Amino acid sequence: MEYHDLSYKVDQMSAELAHVKAEQACYAALVEKKEHLHLEQKLADVQSQHDGLTQRISHLEAERNRGLLRGANAHCSVEMKSALESFIRRGGQDGSLEVKELSTERGGDGLIPRYIHDRIVQQLSGQNSIRSLCNVIQVQSDSVDILVEKKEADAGWVGEDEARKETGSPEILKMTISTHELYAKPKVTQKLLDDSCIDLERWVIEKVTQQMIAKENQAFLNGSGVKMPKGILSYLFQDEPTSWGEFQSFSVNRQQLSDGGAVSNALTDIVYSLKPGHLNGSVWIMSRQMLSTLRKLREERSGRYLWQPALLADQPSTLFGYPVVTVDDMPKLEEGKPSTQILFGNLKQTYQIADRTSLSLLRDPYTSKPFVEFYITRRVGGDVVCFESLKGLTVR
Repeated sequence: MEYHDLSYKVDQMSAELAHVKAEQACYAALVEKKEHLHLEQKLADVQSQHDGLTQRISHLEAERNRGLLRGANAHCSVEMKSALESFIRRGGQDGSLEVKELSTERGGDGLIPRYIHDRIVQQLSGQNSIRSLCNVIQVQSDSVDILVEKKEADAGWVGEDEARKETGSPEILKMTISTHELYAKPKVTQKLLDDSCIDLERWVIEKVTQQMIAKENQAFLNGSGVKMPKGILSYLFQDEPTSWGEFQSFSVNRQQLSDGGAVSNALTDIVYSLKPGHLNGSVWIMSRQMLSTLRKLREERSGRYLWQPALLADQPSTLFGYPVVTVDDMPKLEEGKPSTQILFGNLKQTYQIADRTSLSLLRDPYTSKPFVEFYITRRVGGDVVCFESLKGLTVR
């Protein structure tokens, strides 16, 4: 029973105890001896239950103070941690655990405990990941339907006795974002698993996040939408978008990349082309190759560098006052091949990520002997839901 559940139970018992004591005080002089003894017994039973729950709460508080229930593992029992370690090291499971904690729809594997799932997702949202910039929702099914406004409603001014013309109506589109299976398959020798000094929880988390961050970044930017999320760069970037489903892009040629004035003008146009409602929370996204190019450019008149370093250790560098995020999955500069090299905008309004809430683990000691493989899977989907909140810079 959880700590807050016990506290609620104690409050209930305390209220009942007070009621019984009040009842005893009112009728003690009027009841028969037999009834009086019955009331005394009822009072003793309630007092005993109250004392038991109070003792249980004291025990839980002591465990919490010793660190057994602190931090990210606060809702994970010692038995669950022990069962997970046993499963990773030897493939065994503790039969005393509740079925709901280790069951899954498929045979042969188990659901990773919630506290490890949460730590993996937390690390996936760091380390210059696209995920950390986007809007993320948790889903229980294989897909989620989202209503998207393709066209805004219109309005107009009119005199008191003038005819009212028809105004434009909003156009709503229902999008379905499907989740796709993302997996990691690290392997290790049984000898290493037998080493009790190895922190297996940390090892699992680090191996999973290293592989999944790389795959997610690639998919959220370049994914085709087939067996993976549909990426931002899979959509068209046009100088003048003609329909919903296209981003606006500004262009420079390859020779102008060494011209601080030309690049500065293009980037300024990008910033001021974004509607005010999208600017708050906007960031620049580019590869380290492109950032290296921009860091060398200066403004024509002032001679100041376009790129500004962060003033504090935990703050990002900026470009025109907006944070710069480097993601190496952005396209590489190639001679004669136009490509979108820089993105600018509010990704929380632009891109929607859908996460299935479960994460499963399969232990395979047979396929790659003498190694033990761990097949870890989760389901993730993603797609663009707004094309006005993001702009691009294309190098031709």
